[in-house]
Amino acid sequence: MFCPGLLLHVSRPVRWDSDHVVVLDDELQAIAKEVVRSGKLARRIYLGLDYFDASINRVAAWVIGMRSLLKALLIALLEPAASLRAAEGRMDFTRRLALFEEAKALPWAAVWTTTALPRRFRSE
Repeated sequence: MFCPGLLLHVSRPVRWDSDHVVVLDDELQAIAKEVVRSGKLARRIYLGLDYFDASINRVAAWVIGMRSLLKALLIALLEPAASLRAAEGRMDFTRRLALFEEAKALPWAAVWTTTALPRRFRSE
């Protein structure tokens, strides 16, 4: 009521391998897709991450978590949202399913590698 947008705290439950550090998993990708699909990513949704981990370097935990969220947002931004909406609007659920399945194979990693890393860090 008093906040101009949605404040979303993204974390990961405590597991045996690390505590709370955000990783690129199915849950994070689902959150990113919902945020992007809402159309409010740049204006109304604020994402906060949890970086605590007692067993690894805190700076590394911060970097890994942030990069994981950025990768999830990239995957969501590459989704063919207009085509999916059009298929759903026509009640063509076969087409929608086919588009969802094809989107799983999109080369998001190639986009990430060529756009996210400064040239000196790329393995070319």
